[in-house]
Amino acid sequence: MSEVDPGATRVWVACVDDEFPRVAAELGLPCHDSRPTEWLDPDERARARSLVDPLASARFARAHAVLRLVLGSVLAVEPALVSFRRGACPACGGPHGRPQLAHPHAPEFSLSRSGAWVAVAVRQGAAVGVDLEERRPGADLGPLERDILAAGEAVSGDILDVWVRKEALLKATGFGLSREMSTVHLRPQGGGWADDGTPGIIVRDLAAGQTLAAAIAGPALGEVEIRRAG
Repeated sequence: MSEVDPGATRVWVACVDDEFPRVAAELGLPCHDSRPTEWLDPDERARARSLVDPLASARFARAHAVLRLVLGSVLAVEPALVSFRRGACPACGGPHGRPQLAHPHAPEFSLSRSGAWVAVAVRQGAAVGVDLEERRPGADLGPLERDILAAGEAVSGDILDVWVRKEALLKATGFGLSREMSTVHLRPQGGGWADDGTPGIIVRDLAAGQTLAAAIAGPALGEVEIRRAG
């Protein structure tokens, strides 16, 4: 568990269209397997097969291979041996909450995918949520504002930046998009963002590259280390 210190937050960002050995090397992670998508468990494989578009299916599988590579390094186990479970739902307590690691003393993690990109955040001892989205030149996101913004909330930057901040926060709380974004009212706080309805959670923008909008959230969020491939 030496990979992640208590309270520390680390994020790995990668382009899954690149050759996997190159991705692993740029992320500083060991990879000796030429067929990393074989690490996936039956559920991950079924979800990949359910995607009709072959490119989307391949990207899903590669993103989950990156997830397993990162978490395997953190846990000091082979990527194929990384095991997951569902946490308790914050709304009803049922066993369908956010994904967790089924390993003793495991850290919290969060995964985000967008197009060819994947982000994996890991934090020991505290919840974490990460979100990233590809910026698409010419995309008209204006119509989304009424679904994203709370009443009286102003846009700071591109509306896509607001989207990733709110989704990261909702992931950190465990609600995800089961809670409407328009119920979150972000205000500046301590170099980041906070929502009065979610006390204690801090949101910060991530410098993941000019073509990506990204944010991370969690309680008492301190320094965040980013590793990027691609």
